[in-house]
Amino acid sequence: MIDTHCHLYFDAYDADRDAMLERARSAGVRGFVCVGIDPRSNGQALTLAQAHPDMIATAGLHPHSAHEATEELVGEVEAQIASGHYRAVGEIGLDYYKSQAGPEAQRPLFERLIAGAAARGLPVIVHSREALEDTRGCLTTAGNGRVRGVMHCYSYDVRAMRAFLDLGMHISFACNTTYPKAVHLSEAVAYVPEDRFVIETDSPYLPPRSLRGQRNEPAHLTELVAFIASRRGQSEQEVAEASERNARRLFAWERSK
Repeated sequence: MIDTHCHLYFDAYDADRDAMLERARSAGVRGFVCVGIDPRSNGQALTLAQAHPDMIATAGLHPHSAHEATEELVGEVEAQIASGHYRAVGEIGLDYYKSQAGPEAQRPLFERLIAGAAARGLPVIVHSREALEDTRGCLTTAGNGRVRGVMHCYSYDVRAMRAFLDLGMHISFACNTTYPKAVHLSEAVAYVPEDRFVIETDSPYLPPRSLRGQRNEPAHLTELVAFIASRRGQSEQEVAEASERNARRLFAWERSK
């Protein structure tokens, strides 16, 4: 398995980060995508990735920070992306549910970062919450047919997923897919093509159903894989191997860091 979205630099792991990584490896996690959300965390993600051969880093600017995105701040993120050390642009996107920034601040930033990723041939990691049409529109317009990437912690239904697949995006399922009320995600898991899905924990957030209320960590992917296997009528090994293949292809994993 590969955890395609985790924030392992968070202070929630300061007391046991090495032990947490070993638990994940023992559980069968063979890779970690450590995702940045601003200049500071982008640097932290890279530092961790450089210390662990089975980890890669990404650089982004979360939509929750869009109202604070000065030209200097965005330029700093773009310089990090241009350094060649990062394997994707993200976490970026639109959040009309929780962000302090309005759509008028979020959309131009999202489009700018999409265009930069497309120009450099890097995938995007997209956060989208209650912003379906604008997310699709930005990916279509700013990506100009060249963007590829992943819909992180997918939150929409099957109909919306078809449109993202048509845009060349992968669909990432997090551990909230296991929640009883997440019927739309359960349906999406059953529908998504085998070569277009990946898995994630979004650690330290969104633990699986059996561990709700606790800190999440990459080792908990096992519960998500078991759930996906049950919905797809496949073995857990088949689900784990397919998601790993897709992640390695998406992030050009075999290329030297």
